[in-house]
Amino acid sequence: MTTWSDSMSRILIDLTFLSNINQGLKPCFNKRLYVAADSWYGSFLRTIYNESGLNTYQRCASIFHEAIEQYETSKLEHKSIIYKHICAANRGLNSLILTYERTPDVCNSLEVLAMEVNTWIAHHTSDDVSNNII
Repeated sequence: MTTWSDSMSRILIDLTFLSNINQGLKPCFNKRLYVAADSWYGSFLRTIYNESGLNTYQRCASIFHEAIEQYETSKLEHKSIIYKHICAANRGLNSLILTYERTPDVCNSLEVLAMEVNTWIAHHTSDDVSNNII
């Protein structure tokens, strides 16, 4: 049985949370839920928890950077799991970009992050770990 460190578990949970973002939804990181981008309730909830587009970008960037750092320092048996979760979370990031397309500063920041993540994925696609993905 594989045991996970607390940081590894948190990173996988965070990546899974990002991977479930669909277009038209915004994450509420503090409550771990998704709200409709155009709903008053979503705006109200995100305001109460001090979550903005810029905060969303910063949280996403932090999650991806921590995951990549964890990948680089992990055992081979964990690398394929982290890689798979980063790829899935990247799809959620792309949905988030479409959600924020009417907010250029946030959208541009998310696009730059997506380019960074896509470059990392492309660089690691040839790794042996990417071949172990289900």
